[in-house]
Amino acid sequence: MFQTLQILCTIFSSIGLTMLAFGGLVALVAALGERRWWWAAGIFLSGLLLAVPFSLVFRAKAPWLCKMVVGGFLIVLVSTAVLLAGLQSGYTLLPQPAG
Repeated sequence: MFQTLQILCTIFSSIGLTMLAFGGLVALVAALGERRWWWAAGIFLSGLLLAVPFSLVFRAKAPWLCKMVVGGFLIVLVSTAVLLAGLQSGYTLLPQPAG
């Protein structure tokens, strides 16, 4: 049961990370295109984590960017929480040695 949950969380996490990474790069290009140098530098230096607040602040101009970045962030957050909840219930990521 837990292996199925682990596989599903891995799949959803990778989908969320892809959405977050692609949206973060698009947010970086959008910040550069609008000549918002501080936002662009912050997004670049923070490892794309500042793409989330950038997309929330400028969601009127690019609502699709907000949906992509925030959606990817939420998918990663939820799948990580579910995986950690599964680990707290007594399961481990690695199989136990025999004997």
